[in-house]
Amino acid sequence: MKPFIVLLLAVALTGCATAQSVTLDGKALCEQAWKQINIQAADRLTSETAIAIEANNLAREAAGCKYEPPAKRAPTKPVTS
Repeated sequence: MKPFIVLLLAVALTGCATAQSVTLDGKALCEQAWKQINIQAADRLTSETAIAIEANNLAREAAGCKYEPPAKRAPTKPVTS
């Protein structure tokens, strides 16, 4: 992974304008620092939030992180009285 991408990501993740030197290999970056964002059917998103989630996930894949399908949830049984 290019050092510039790691430095840019470090700045973006900290929310600071000052650059910080962080060294992560590609695997550590994908597994520990840059998580894929998944949503559920019941989530309510604004257009801006949906765009940000999509951009995050596409950037992860472009940087070499693999797609992680969302975990399947066990079906819930309706509560009956």
